[in-house]
Amino acid sequence: NLAHVFQIEPRAVSKIKEVICMGGGYKYGNTDPLSEYNIWVDPEAAEVVMRAGIKKFTWVPLDACYASYMTKDDVQSIRNIGNRVADAAADIISFIWNHPKYIGKDVNSIVFDALCISYMLDSSVLKSIVPAHCTVDNGGGIADGQTMFDIFNGRIGGEAPNCYIALDSDREKFLDIVCEVMSRAKEAGV
Repeated sequence: NLAHVFQIEPRAVSKIKEVICMGGGYKYGNTDPLSEYNIWVDPEAAEVVMRAGIKKFTWVPLDACYASYMTKDDVQSIRNIGNRVADAAADIISFIWNHPKYIGKDVNSIVFDALCISYMLDSSVLKSIVPAHCTVDNGGGIADGQTMFDIFNGRIGGEAPNCYIALDSDREKFLDIVCEVMSRAKEAGV
């Protein structure tokens, strides 16, 4: 959507304070070994956005998301909050454990987008946030959709940083934020 806006009205870029994007991966992908799904579905749009000149663009990649996994005990803590919002969240988060592919396996649940929202509420939930230059492969080959982050700023053609990338996250803080938000729903009578 942002790529479309920027193509129609390039001046819109100057109105954006920050973009926080759950997408990409520094070390690996989830659609294939190199690409994360959100970028893989439209790498051309991702590249347009990265080249648009947004003042502050913060990536919350798979690396940070996988660090803030949720266990069955974590989901039970959310359910114990005791309101409809917490129950619905617990049901959604626990869906993976009922998926035929994962029944009987010891897997954790990853709530990707909730980490972005948690960052908006408390930026210290993301760790190891570093400036980087990001390019997106959109050549149609095996690396199509791969986000390539030069965190040493100079390896990819010597281009200046155009984003920040969170390489890690604070799992305990993330869980605290999620539970706090769910508790607020209880206080609001939801």
